[in-house]
Amino acid sequence: MKPGAAQTLVVDSFLVDGGRILAAAAHRSRFVTSVAEHDADLAEEAGSFWDASVADVPSDGRWFPRISWALPEGSSTPTFKVSPRPAPTGSESLVLATASGDPRTTPLVKGPDLARLDALRSAAARAGADEAVILSPDGLVVEGNYSSIVWWRGDSLCIVDESLARLPSITESALVTLATALGVEIVPELVEPSDLEGHEVWSLGSLHGPRIATKWVGGPALAAQPGRLRAWRARLDTLRRPVG
Repeated sequence: MKPGAAQTLVVDSFLVDGGRILAAAAHRSRFVTSVAEHDADLAEEAGSFWDASVADVPSDGRWFPRISWALPEGSSTPTFKVSPRPAPTGSESLVLATASGDPRTTPLVKGPDLARLDALRSAAARAGADEAVILSPDGLVVEGNYSSIVWWRGDSLCIVDESLARLPSITESALVTLATALGVEIVPELVEPSDLEGHEVWSLGSLHGPRIATKWVGGPALAAQPGRLRAWRARLDTLRRPVG
């Protein structure tokens, strides 16, 4: 790699609440796999760095550590880094807006597109929203700038069809696994925002967990089934496991 501006190659963040993590192994696997795709010889080092970083997270309070593999400015050698950050205040709801475009260059890897996705979120904030929903060239819902998007049709949980390239969501995977175990039908779909009119839409991320969309700026009118979000948040919380 040639020296130049600082560049994040791979990054992952996860919530540690009272010393407990949701799907810790899945977060670790996503990070190590992404590093190994750049350099297979670094897989073991990436895993060891991850393990040591997680072990250092305090067991009390809420933390949102960020573990990265990045190319420092002026360097040709990527390095591992951990930022042990206190977790921002969580929320159970948010407002969505449609992104003006799709700036992603590596949709399957978390890291290289951080600055571009930050710009999408800033634009959404100026429109009065918390999250920008990225659409495909055909106008289909793909994902949020920092979240997975799912929705409900009756009692069926709908997810974005795998034909659309997007980041593998750890929270979505945990939700789908739990829902499947409880007998909930999982339906992959290809939808435009207008197809979600009158439906309950959730944003899924490691910091907040499932959040219900109360509004889509300039988009469909959304609905909510009382009690459903909190019930599933509580179920997911039971899957959190102690660090280490």
